[in-house]
Order: sequence, then C-alpha cells, then structure tokens
Amino acid sequence: LDPRFHPSIDATHSQYPSHFPSLHWSACPDWCAQAIHTSNHSIRVCACEAAAELLQRTQANYENFRKQTEVRMQETRHFAARQVITELLGVIDHFDLALKNTKNKDEFEVGMKLMREQFLAVLKQHGVEEVQTEGEFDPRAHEAVIKEAHELPENSIIEELQKGYMLNETVLRHTKVKVG
Repeated sequence: LDPRFHPSIDATHSQYPSHFPSLHWSACPDWCAQAIHTSNHSIRVCACEAAAELLQRTQANYENFRKQTEVRMQETRHFAARQVITELLGVIDHFDLALKNTKNKDEFEVGMKLMREQFLAVLKQHGVEEVQTEGEFDPRAHEAVIKEAHELPENSIIEELQKGYMLNETVLRHTKVKVG
C-alpha cells in the first residue's frame, strides 16, 4: 500500500492537506482506489471527499468549456453575418438609386436586372446557387405544386413557379414547378 494510506495516519478532513502534501488531482483515481481497500475509515472518507471534489471540478470545467464554445460559435456567426451584410449593402445602395430614377421605365428595368445579378453574385460568393429546372422532375431539388396533362413526357417540368436555391450542394429551398 502507498505510505500515504498507512493506518497509523489519522487522515481526518481537517488534516487531509498536511498528511498528503504530494497529492495531486491527476493522481486521484490511483490513490482513491488504494484508499478504498484500506481498513482505516478516515482515509476512505477522505478519499471519497477528494473524489467528489474532483468530480465537481471536472463538471465545472466542462460547463466553462461548453459556455466558452457557445460564445465562440456566436461570435463566428456574427462575423459571418457581418461579412455577408456588408457585401449586401452595395445592393441596397443600388436599390436606392433605382428608386430615385423611376421616371424612365427602361432605365429602371435595366437597373433592377443589374441589381438582381449583383445580388446573385454576392450569394454565389457564399456558395448559394439557383436550382436548375431543365429536364425531368427531381424530388430532391423540386417541389411539384401543379400537375397537368401536357405533350411532354411524364414528370417533365413545364414551368418554374418559384426559384429554388442550394447552399454548398444542400437544398435551401426547393424549386416550385408545374409538371406534366
């Protein structure tokens, strides 16, 4: 047995630190296992108290880690949102300019198309793309809203009703389509 657990030592809780000065928390499982097998009740109680304290410290460390991780994740989300929003401010500026020039319908229409392209370019920089609707209906990317008879083959897309978008190969919103 470890000499720290010799029965001649009266290891009451108040004497614990002075009787075990070399004891380190990382060694707790080893000396607790030895203490459990000793016949000295005081040493066993002391070991149980130390194990309980170690458990509380470990639990507190885990809670601190969890809270720090949540804060870091929130900061990362804020940073990512800030970057995207900053890029979208240019699109808002163009909307303001277009709204000031509503007298000329042709220029207004051209401005709106340019803003849409600029907006899509910002989204594309961040991995967002439109879902393609050419060809056959794909339930992983399309949502059939209307089905009607048509001369095209069955499950062919007749019309796109609302665009769908993907983020890094994952569907954000299914494209709503009319199928034949």
